Amino acid sequence: MAGLFAARVLSDHFQRVTVIDRDDLSEDTEFRGGVPQSRHLHQLLMRGQQIMERRFPTLPDDLRAIGAPSLEWGINGIVATREGFTPPKPTGLRSNTVSRSALEALIRRRVPQRAGVTFSGGCTVTGLLTDSTGTTVTGVRAEKRITREAAEFTADLVVDAGGRRSDAPEWLAALGYERPSRTMVDAHVGYASCWFEKPTYMPPDVPIMLVKADPQSGRAGMILEVEGGRWTVILTGKNRDYPPSDMDGYLEYARSLQSPLIYNYIRGAKPLSQVYGYRNTNNVWNHYEKLTRRPEGFVVTGDAACGFNPIYGQGMSVAAMDAELLDGLLRGWENRPLTGFAEAFQKRLAEAVRVPFALATADDLRQPSVEGDIPRQPWVLKQIGLYFRALIDVTDTDAVVFRQFVRVMNLLDAPTTLLKPRIVWRVMRYYLGGSRRLSDHGHLGVTLSPAAKP
Repeated sequence: MAGLFAARVLSDHFQRVTVIDRDDLSEDTEFRGGVPQSRHLHQLLMRGQQIMERRFPTLPDDLRAIGAPSLEWGINGIVATREGFTPPKPTGLRSNTVSRSALEALIRRRVPQRAGVTFSGGCTVTGLLTDSTGTTVTGVRAEKRITREAAEFTADLVVDAGGRRSDAPEWLAALGYERPSRTMVDAHVGYASCWFEKPTYMPPDVPIMLVKADPQSGRAGMILEVEGGRWTVILTGKNRDYPPSDMDGYLEYARSLQSPLIYNYIRGAKPLSQVYGYRNTNNVWNHYEKLTRRPEGFVVTGDAACGFNPIYGQGMSVAAMDAELLDGLLRGWENRPLTGFAEAFQKRLAEAVRVPFALATADDLRQPSVEGDIPRQPWVLKQIGLYFRALIDVTDTDAVVFRQFVRVMNLLDAPTTLLKPRIVWRVMRYYLGGSRRLSDHGHLGVTLSPAAKP
């Protein structure tokens, strides 16, 4: 997705844009090897959807055409805890639920419609081409995956959107440049997903059902309705408490959540797939912005620069943000050489991903099994961390706090907005004697089957 978004904005600035992908690209929505995470639940955050709709104005119609459900955050969903259901909280904030593969297919269909954009699928990039001085990247070397036929692509600007498996550090090392330093945080979060046919007993206008993480075990789960009348169901665990990849174990894990809501809905549903496990959930930030030497004409974006724990659903939206940054910076370089562009882009990108990286690692850093680069937190930051954990509890019942929290998690507002006096007061009031009781009945008048009630 980062490569598709980059290609879209690059088409506004360059006569020719070539997208090179290791997979054979087609118009269908099947899963493909280059995107192993696509078999799992994806959430399109509002900031990402807004950017996509600006760049692809037909996207809302395209989503409706494939039957991607629309939801209002706080309204069109059921959230369960051990105590009961959280009450509805109108926010006016809307987005769509859609599978990763379908969304990618929609975007991939539109990008080649841009003048000068072509695709070269089934092709692996093996290294960078440079000028005679080795200081400017002039293209890439590649080879066809099946025939091993060598190819070269020349370019004024090379953008690496190769994801977590990017070889950019090795390419730079082969040219005599240093590899970027890296920040890694791994809480050993794992999850397992299975696709189901949407059953007839599904409540109407409820594309999301969530069982929040158990305070003790950390286990959680979600049902997400996507296009085609399908459910994608994800179960998550922390600290190496990985959900099983066999159906019996998967159902038993679902039953162990702090509410039986998900278990009771999927135990009678028709599976459309096997259970797929995923454990590559570490947060990795490759600090290209800190390089003291770099070649001109080469930038790194998307997960290749900074990859997040996928459980928080930020990846596609941050990739869209990266592309908007690329576009804005290129406008400042119009009609002049790209000297200095690579350094400026990586520094701007680092600023852009700082908040999403902090959001993605905040909970991971407090897990007992966390490994990697663990910063020493001053006393003040520790207290703020305790405050934010309390705030999350308050979102269950306080509509004002919930709406602001949703805006932050959708990357619309900065986390500091949750420290505004009116929010802090509502959190304090909750713990100083406000009602914490949740509903033990349905949500929004939805009639749940007796077995589905916590």
